[in-house]
Amino acid sequence: VVDTFDDQQRIWHNGGTIGFAASNHLYPGLAEAIIVLQNNGASDSDAVANAVFEALHPALAASAAGVEARGAAIAGAAEVRGASTR
Repeated sequence: VVDTFDDQQRIWHNGGTIGFAASNHLYPGLAEAIIVLQNNGASDSDAVANAVFEALHPALAASAAGVEARGAAIAGAAEVRGASTR
């Protein structure tokens, strides 16, 4: 799957079998990869990979959170304006 996480292009895949889970997240723009191997099939290996990325790159996480917050604020303001014109 190709998507973005914290405004960084990410190529990832996950999978598992009974009792095991794995995730492989590649960040080509940063020349980094995060690989999670777990011996607990009920765990969310993607959440672990995301948490590791944000721990390694707190500035990117904060920047992306700021963008999302600004977008939500703009959407909320537009909704309020729309409600007041009815």
